[in-house]
Amino acid sequence: MKILITNDDGIDFNGISILKDTLEKEGHEVWICAPEGARSASSHAISIYKKIKIKKIEEKKYSCSGYPADCVLFAVKGAIPVKPDVIISGVNDGYNLSSDVLYSGTVGAAREGAINRIPAIAVSSERTEEAIIKASRFVCDNLETLILFCDDTSFVNINVPSSTDGKTWKIGKLGILEYYDNVNEIKKESVELDGEINYILQGSAPPQMREFEDDTDFCLVEKGIISITILSVLPKVDGNKSILLTNKLSK
Repeated sequence: MKILITNDDGIDFNGISILKDTLEKEGHEVWICAPEGARSASSHAISIYKKIKIKKIEEKKYSCSGYPADCVLFAVKGAIPVKPDVIISGVNDGYNLSSDVLYSGTVGAAREGAINRIPAIAVSSERTEEAIIKASRFVCDNLETLILFCDDTSFVNINVPSSTDGKTWKIGKLGILEYYDNVNEIKKESVELDGEINYILQGSAPPQMREFEDDTDFCLVEKGIISITILSVLPKVDGNKSILLTNKLSK
């Protein structure tokens, strides 16, 4: 297969290199188009009316000055000379679980692939090299099966813990995470004359499930199980509330 890989950790992150090497050893033709630097939490952002620089690093390897979704969008629209059979975003440095999928550049890049009618997989792991290797192997070993669940309406999101045996997996569902974020003022020695104050978002504790549900992706990886979640490209419409609103507005 011709496979396009991207990520949101940047082209120099070892997760993308390990995944590439694993796929190439199985005979796949692997191309890379990844951000020139870290673009974490960029969600599905794309660059509009802004120049994007695509730089050839080596054969079949390109950096992009934009966001992860830009990497996919520009690549499939002709910025690099390949028509991929599948797009894989990752392996991401850290999980993308539950409500993380709203913020994740890794997931956003995979979604952009699906929008362009290319089977797409987002893959993330616990922050260890062991987990990255296991994640790469799992995707490679199960690639043809995973692609069956990808189309222009759905794509696959995978999360791999270090403690997994590399084979045990379950379908997970999404939950809502509590992030325990604080907005902290950045203190300066001099007082800003224009009243400007700088802030930084910092987590005070690791995220946890807002309500514990045993079959969420978050709980599965905590048990050492690989989580696979099939995500819809478009947000789901709440049909019941839509009916209620229609009835109320029609009165």
